[in-house]
Amino acid sequence: DALPISNIGRLRLFALPIMLLVFSLRGYRPRLLVAPVLALALLWNLGPIVDGFKKGRSDPGDQRAYWAPAIDFLHAKLTPSYRVESVDTANHWAAFYLPQAGIPLVRGWFRQDDYPQNEILYKDRDLSSRSYLGWLRGLGTRYVILTGAPSDYSSREEAKLIRSGHSGLEEVFRSSNLTIYEVPQPRSMITGPGRPRVLALSSATIRLELPDPGRYRLAVRYSPYLRAAGVCVGKRSDGMTGLIVRRRVVTELKFDFDLGRALKVLVGTEKRSC
Repeated sequence: DALPISNIGRLRLFALPIMLLVFSLRGYRPRLLVAPVLALALLWNLGPIVDGFKKGRSDPGDQRAYWAPAIDFLHAKLTPSYRVESVDTANHWAAFYLPQAGIPLVRGWFRQDDYPQNEILYKDRDLSSRSYLGWLRGLGTRYVILTGAPSDYSSREEAKLIRSGHSGLEEVFRSSNLTIYEVPQPRSMITGPGRPRVLALSSATIRLELPDPGRYRLAVRYSPYLRAAGVCVGKRSDGMTGLIVRRRVVTELKFDFDLGRALKVLVGTEKRSC
């Protein structure tokens, strides 16, 4: 898989220091090998740095002004019950500038988290409209941003599908450098009895209105550290967060991490919140 290969490749960043350490322990012997091996290690070490510099220069999304049209549009149109998918670019600038502007995204840029959760985008096969729209709706996505910047390798099939005109998305905004599409019949992040709503969303809390007794689905990956007053929080079969309430409630779901709870989770003794 691309993810393990990418992680192993990061060892290149330490090639020269490792070789210097090895030769220092051996008194820099055999001397005939020291210079050529260190030269090769230096070249291998510099490779990722040069590649990163080239990628940075080829990605125009490193300036906030690049994302300003999308930010203005989403501030006017997006409600708290929905999120946004930005087709990932080579240097993941959307994951910096959009959340900074208060725009909640479906994906971040940490590959170790993104790969298992959004594996559908990494598979080496054509992405279909049906599977793509199902993925978007399942994560409470209303808008999709596609820019002219080079795509990350995980997003090439996604960008290809959208540009083909067969994604099923509806274009709702266009500027000189990006296009915004709307998901037809989007599904709210919170679904269940009555008309539940997300009232506010931040990096660590979600304020929810759950109008009737019953079971709700929240399109946020479950974590044992999620807690909410008056709500039973559990994990659904699809990996999302399930909520059970016995009466109408307006509550705040929080990511509540501490060392004691982490140890309980690790050994399997942590109890559910209901």
